[in-house]
Amino acid sequence: LRIAISPDIPPYVMQEAQGGLEVDLIKASFSDHELQFVQMPYADLQTAIGKHRADVSVGVRATDDDVFYSENYLTFVNVAVSKNAAGLELSSIADLKNHRVLTWQNAYRELGDEFETLFGPQSPQRKNYVEVADQTKQVEMFWSADDAVIVIDRNIFSHISKDLGHSLDDVTLHFLF
Repeated sequence: LRIAISPDIPPYVMQEAQGGLEVDLIKASFSDHELQFVQMPYADLQTAIGKHRADVSVGVRATDDDVFYSENYLTFVNVAVSKNAAGLELSSIADLKNHRVLTWQNAYRELGDEFETLFGPQSPQRKNYVEVADQTKQVEMFWSADDAVIVIDRNIFSHISKDLGHSLDDVTLHFLF
């Protein structure tokens, strides 16, 4: 089976989809099959089956097509992260509107109606919204910026930040989602 999966997002997908929590769950679920993992950007996962690029696609949202969707098997805890030095007070999604926000592809569709209204394609705040296909690059961009806010799963952020040599003592996690 060809399995469409995201680029590496440790601790879920690691070592070019050779390991990680999500990869291990998929291997256990399909233990009677030979698996070939095909990594692709988030934006391509949704259409991978329809375009015959994969037999199974993980990390997608259910739509009204002829594809079977499983129950969710992973729960992400998405947070907004700011550097302590920036001194940002973020207590609601609306507080993000005047800040540069770094997210994964199509995050505006996945983080609720308020977030979509704030950062959807027609929003004036869209100019402050940056989608990044590779979450390692997303975290690198956050650490190299002075005033950016990153919206990301807390485990992905923690793992990549530690790999990059950054201390989590230097940031504040804002649980807005």
